[in-house]
Amino acid sequence: MTSVLKLKFHPKEPKLGYASASDMAGFVTEDGGLTWRIAKVQWNTNYDYAFDPADTELVYAASGHNHDYPLNGWNQVVKTSGGIYKSVNRGHKWTRLTPDTVEWNRQFLSVAYDPINAILYGGSQGGGIGRSLDGGKTWEWINDGLPAATGRIIPQIEIDPANGNVYVLLTGDAPAYSNREGTGIYLSTAGRGPVQWMLMRGSVEKPEEVGSQYKLWWYPTAFAVDFTRPRRDVMWLVDMEVKG
Repeated sequence: MTSVLKLKFHPKEPKLGYASASDMAGFVTEDGGLTWRIAKVQWNTNYDYAFDPADTELVYAASGHNHDYPLNGWNQVVKTSGGIYKSVNRGHKWTRLTPDTVEWNRQFLSVAYDPINAILYGGSQGGGIGRSLDGGKTWEWINDGLPAATGRIIPQIEIDPANGNVYVLLTGDAPAYSNREGTGIYLSTAGRGPVQWMLMRGSVEKPEEVGSQYKLWWYPTAFAVDFTRPRRDVMWLVDMEVKG
C-alpha cells in the first residue's frame, strides 16, 4: 500500500536524495540510492522537500496526517494535523517551524525555499500558501489573488532560480469542484513584498480523444516551468479528470 510520491535530490549533492512515501513517512539516501533510511518528520507522509543550495545538511519538509493524496478520497480540502519542518542533519531529527495552533496545524503538501530572497513557502491542503521571511520563526498567509478559501489546495511550489519568482499550483476542491475557473498555475514576482498572485492560464486545446462529456481543469496535479528559456514562456500542466 506504500507509494513513493516524490523523489528530490539536493542540487549540490547529487547522491543525497529524499523520497516522500505515503503512509510510511519518507526515506533518505546519501549514496545515490544504494541504501536508504527512514526519516519520519512527524505524521504519516512527508509530502515534499526543499533545500538551501548552500547547505547540504539542511532540508525542509512538508508533512501531513492523511496519506495517499490525491487518491483514496484525500483529493479534497482537509483540516488535519501537519506542518512545515526543518532538519539540520539530513533528516535524522526534525524541528517544527509552522506554529502548533488551530490556524497552522494542518496538512501541508508542498514546500519551497527561495535562497535569493531567503523566503520559505508552504502549500497547504485547504488553507492556501504560507510564507516565512525569518527562517520559519513567524508565518503569514499570502492568498491574495487566489479563489475563495474553500478551495485553496496547493500541491506544488517552484522557485525561479534566476530571480526568486514563485510559481504555485492551485488544484480542484473535490468533491465540490467549485473553483474550476480558478485552477492552474499562479505566479508571484513580489519577492519579500506584498504578494498578489497572477493566474497563468489561457485557452487550452482539448485533445480529440477526450470525450465531450469531460471538461478540463477539474483537478490539475502537477506542473513544470522551463527555466532555461529567458521569457519563461513554456510551461507544462498535468490535468486529471476526477468528476464523473
